[in-house]
Amino acid sequence: MNKRVIEELEGLLAEALDCLRSLDNSHEQLSLEQFRTILQKCRSVYSPIERHIARRQNLEVVSPKIKQKLLAFLNRELADYIVDGKIQSASIAISSGILPGAPVENVLRNLLVRAVVDGPRQAALAFAACNTGLTCRFHRYFLIGGITVSKPIEIFKGMTLVPLPKSVSALPPHLPEITRESSRFFPNSIDDLLGMTLVCVEYEVSPIFQKPLVNFTLNSGLEHFFEFKLKGEELLNFNLDVICNALSLVARRRVMVLMTWSSLLPYEVFDLSSSLGVGANGYTSFDVGNHMDEPVPLGQAQLGKVRTICRGLTELPSETWERLRIPIDRWAKSMAEENPIDQIIDLGIAIESLYVPDSNTEVSFRLAVHAAWHLAKNEQNRRELVDQFKQIYQARSQAVHTGKLRGKMGKPSFDVQDLVIRAQNLCWQGINKVIDVGEYPDWEKLIMGEETG
Repeated sequence: MNKRVIEELEGLLAEALDCLRSLDNSHEQLSLEQFRTILQKCRSVYSPIERHIARRQNLEVVSPKIKQKLLAFLNRELADYIVDGKIQSASIAISSGILPGAPVENVLRNLLVRAVVDGPRQAALAFAACNTGLTCRFHRYFLIGGITVSKPIEIFKGMTLVPLPKSVSALPPHLPEITRESSRFFPNSIDDLLGMTLVCVEYEVSPIFQKPLVNFTLNSGLEHFFEFKLKGEELLNFNLDVICNALSLVARRRVMVLMTWSSLLPYEVFDLSSSLGVGANGYTSFDVGNHMDEPVPLGQAQLGKVRTICRGLTELPSETWERLRIPIDRWAKSMAEENPIDQIIDLGIAIESLYVPDSNTEVSFRLAVHAAWHLAKNEQNRRELVDQFKQIYQARSQAVHTGKLRGKMGKPSFDVQDLVIRAQNLCWQGINKVIDVGEYPDWEKLIMGEETG
């Protein structure tokens, strides 16, 4: 858009503000100053009451002549994207836009909101930017359990660990509205998020505007409209499981995603959803069961190890990565369990899948030998590890078949908590060594001394 067209839109919006009325569904009217104050608060902090009021407002240009001028302007400037009076925008990919397309009047609504908050000039410039731009940015947030951070930590470019404040009044504006009625699993209320940690990932989506599909069906996917990419070059192979596994292995805690949502920058003109660019429009929560372990602090000093494991997991051959999924998941699950019976069962599965994934016969012996040769530093250490892994496997068998952990004649022959900790540490060492080396050993060559391990 050239300077003349921007000035034309600025003038039209200035005229519209002089005859603009804000009404809610019950026909109660707000002054533009009241509406501006509400929107500015929604932009700065999490404010569900003001957000609710803002989304209920209908902006009406009282002068039909000025309204028609604005709609004529939009239809002219967006002609390449309009089909039967509707237009599709990248907001469908980010929030709950209207898949078959939204009325052009929605663009006008957003322009008026932007003009109320920032003035006609800034609204006109925002429209010019999205009408001529190739891409737009948005953030995807993942609330995670298991770790906490005291300040933002950038894992990779475009991906940051962000702490949430411990006070509701200080929560950021991008959070979705949470109520007991709307949350199936977690959280029950906004208070549950206080002090927790987010993974914030920056995305780009293109194009900003698109023609709606003429032959729209419920099977018409977003791939027909838009292309997504991660902003950071290091995240081309981004996989949230990899990030969570790396954080788990570094923190020695089970790190898992509890809920996720997406958010545009405030008051984007192309947001054709019903959110008005005020906070996230919705979220997805996940059933975490009883595995909400006490989180541990993660600091900048541990960031290098997180990156190393992320890259190591990403570079693993697909077959090796698939083989490691069960050991990592079960090891992490054992870290969140409280019952030692459940911990030993999970660790038994983790260690068995790590060292004898094709188990059929002589599992205990093969497991102990493979693990000992994989982890031992010398012959004496190898003999000690054989005994330890046999004990772990025996405890796992007892837990599975009897639901108890005991020694001969019903008397404990070992310290249960000590056994659990040793098993967790050994399993952790084995997983990390496979990641560091980048592959599993050839077990036959290893135990015959043809590999150094």
